[in-house]
Amino acid sequence: MRTAGAFSPRGRGPERAALHRCEQALGHDGFDNQSEALRRLRAPSPHNDKIASRIDTPDGLHVKAGRTFIGGVAWAQPVGVERVEVQIDGGRWQRATLGPSAGNDYWRQWYLPCDAKPGSHQVSCRATDKQGNVQTPARAMPFPNGASGIQRLVVAVA
Repeated sequence: MRTAGAFSPRGRGPERAALHRCEQALGHDGFDNQSEALRRLRAPSPHNDKIASRIDTPDGLHVKAGRTFIGGVAWAQPVGVERVEVQIDGGRWQRATLGPSAGNDYWRQWYLPCDAKPGSHQVSCRATDKQGNVQTPARAMPFPNGASGIQRLVVAVA
């Protein structure tokens, strides 16, 4: 029987890297520091630890005028999300309402009720972690250190 990547000494990719971190923490006899091994195994990848947020709703580029909401998710592993703010048409940042927290290592839902007026509107969001660090507006591609930047979505309201 062939073993899967994370359990195979020849495994590749993130599973092998996680196993290697675990083996390093366990030490020579396998029992030196189990809690450290588990912490390292659970530790987020260095590619996923940036503060980030995204807009999921509206899910299309066309919205009916009137009372609606803007919503999405944010994350800030391993510290946790403190707040999310939304900006409409370059105006002031407005604090969104956060959904319940499942812990610091999980995505946090958010939403902001608003009155959609006819026309084209630019909507942006940003997150702040529990240490006061604000999501960077500097855009970066996913490789090699993870994506960053502030999402800007243009929505047509009719």
